[in-house]
Amino acid sequence: MEIISNESLSVLTKAEIDVQVATAKQYPRTITEFKERVLSMATVTKETAEACFYALPRAGKTIQGPSVRLAEIITSAWGNIRSGARIIGNDGKVIIAQGICHDLETNTATSIEVRRKITDKTGKTYSEDMQVVAGNAACAVAFRNSVFKVVPAALVQDLFDQIKLVALGDEMTLDERRENAVKYFVGKGISEMRIFNTLDVRKVGDIGVDELTILIGAKNAIEEGSITIDEAFPVIVDTETGEVKGKPEVATETGKAASKAAEAIKAKNPAGKKKPAAKANKLQQDMIKAIKALPEPGEEGRDQKDKKLIWDMMKDYDEEGIMLATETVGYSYQSKEDLVQNAPSHEIANVIEHFAEA
Repeated sequence: MEIISNESLSVLTKAEIDVQVATAKQYPRTITEFKERVLSMATVTKETAEACFYALPRAGKTIQGPSVRLAEIITSAWGNIRSGARIIGNDGKVIIAQGICHDLETNTATSIEVRRKITDKTGKTYSEDMQVVAGNAACAVAFRNSVFKVVPAALVQDLFDQIKLVALGDEMTLDERRENAVKYFVGKGISEMRIFNTLDVRKVGDIGVDELTILIGAKNAIEEGSITIDEAFPVIVDTETGEVKGKPEVATETGKAASKAAEAIKAKNPAGKKKPAAKANKLQQDMIKAIKALPEPGEEGRDQKDKKLIWDMMKDYDEEGIMLATETVGYSYQSKEDLVQNAPSHEIANVIEHFAEA
C-alpha cells in the first residue's frame, strides 16, 4: 500500500482545482439559466418549496432566510463551484464546524465557522450519538452560510421571494394548510396556546399568510438544528400575575382532553398492575398522547395539577428504568421526580416511549 505524503496531497489538490478552474472558464454560467434551474428545482412540489426557507425568533422579531435545502439547490444550479463542510474542533463543550465555498469562475472563496454547544444545562457532555447529531446540524448551517456568502444576495433574494409564494399556495388552501401546520407542532408536544402566543393570534382562524410563513420556516429551522422547538415556541409568563399564559383550563381544550385520557388510562390499569416493558402497547400509546397534550412547565416547574396527573400515570414505572431511558435519549434529569417536575411534555413522552422499547 502506497502512503501519500501531505506535500504530495497538496500538489494533487492544487492540480485538481486548476483543472476545475480551467473548465469553469471554458464553460461559464449564465444568470438566466441559473435562475431557471433554481426555480424549476425549488418549485417542483409545494413540499420542496416549503423546505427552502427558515424562520427564527430573535429579540421579539422573526428572522426569515434561505435554508440549507435552498443552499443545496443554489449550489447545483450555480455550477462551477466547490463547497462543503467539516468538523474542525471538539473540546467536549463545543463543536466547531467549518463551511467552505469557492466560486471557480470568479475565484471568490469564503470559509465560515459555526459553533454548537454539546453540553446540557448541568454541564454534562452529550453522548456520542448526540454529538454526531449536533455536528451534522453545525455542518449544515456552516455549509448554508458559506454558500450565501459567495452566491450574490441580489440574485438569491428575488428567487427566494418567488419560491415562498409557491410554498404558501393560494387562499383556497389556507384553512387546510394552517390546520396542518398547527397539528404538526401539537404532535411534537407544543400546545396550541404556545403556538398562538408566538404568532400573536388568538385562534387557528387568525393565522394568515404571514403567520403560516413563520410556522413553515420554524419547522425547517428546527429540522436543520438552527433552533430547538422550545426556543421557537417559548413559554410566555404574564409579567403582572406571574402566571403562565395559555393554561388549558383558561385558553384551550387541551388540558381537558389530557385529563380525560388520563382517567381512561387509570381505568384500564388499576393500581398495582405492572405494565410490560418489552413493547409500547395501546395503554402506553394512550399515556404518551395524554402527556403530549399537557402544557409545558414554567420557570418554577410544572403546575401541581399537571404534575400529579403525570405522576399517577407513571407510578408503575420504576426509577431505575426511567433514568436509563432518560440517559438513552440524551436528557440529563437527576430523578424521576425531576423529569416529571421540569421536563417539557414531549421529552417525558419520549422517555416513556424509550422505556417501553428497552
